[in-house]
Amino acid sequence: ALKKAKIAEKPITERFRVVLPYSIHSDFERELRKAGGEIITAEYGDKVELVYDTPVAQKAILEEQLANISRGEIKVERINLE
Repeated sequence: ALKKAKIAEKPITERFRVVLPYSIHSDFERELRKAGGEIITAEYGDKVELVYDTPVAQKAILEEQLANISRGEIKVERINLE
């Protein structure tokens, strides 16, 4: 049975926090999913605050997409999990 078991590989991820206006929230979520990221928490108030994990290998691509979507107005904060 163990010989037939498949090993699921999970990519190494980093955790981030970002505060977004509602106008780009859905675009950001779409790009996050395309990059293999996952939303950990979401808080909805005047703006949307997301905590998310993204694969290290996709981080630069996602940052570039976020800069394009937000025209450079959004600040992403890395969260240390240690």
